[in-house]
Amino acid sequence: MRLRFFLTAGLAVAASGLVCAGSLSAAVASPGPGAGGHLRVVSGPSPFAGGCPGAALDETRIAGDEIEPAIAVNPAHPQNLIGTWQQDLGMLARSDLIGWSHDGGKTWRRSQIPGLTACTGGTADAATDPWISVGPDGQRTSSASS
Repeated sequence: MRLRFFLTAGLAVAASGLVCAGSLSAAVASPGPGAGGHLRVVSGPSPFAGGCPGAALDETRIAGDEIEPAIAVNPAHPQNLIGTWQQDLGMLARSDLIGWSHDGGKTWRRSQIPGLTACTGGTADAATDPWISVGPDGQRTSSASS
């Protein structure tokens, strides 16, 4: 079942690029045989619609523009999914955000990464290159460049 979920999610991710009409979407595998499933919107309106006053080049960023999504499945708990993406892209992003699901992707929550950029209480002007992975023991590892 795990291999099927990884293959189903991987194929859907590769096919959709996780970007659908300007929103980050994640594939949800069907419980039955085959590669059926559907997409759920993970991202939404920008939490930084007002910008990040004082951040360099903030005027170049477009609220709601998202790029470089990544998603991982927790092998210890396959219903636990976590994703990350750049939010409000311009020359660089205002910040990287994360989304997670505990029910195999049926429902999602999202959050900012505290202290990463000026938008989230940090000192960096922008963020880039988010990634996420989950080890075989279920421990998450993430990185965001600022």
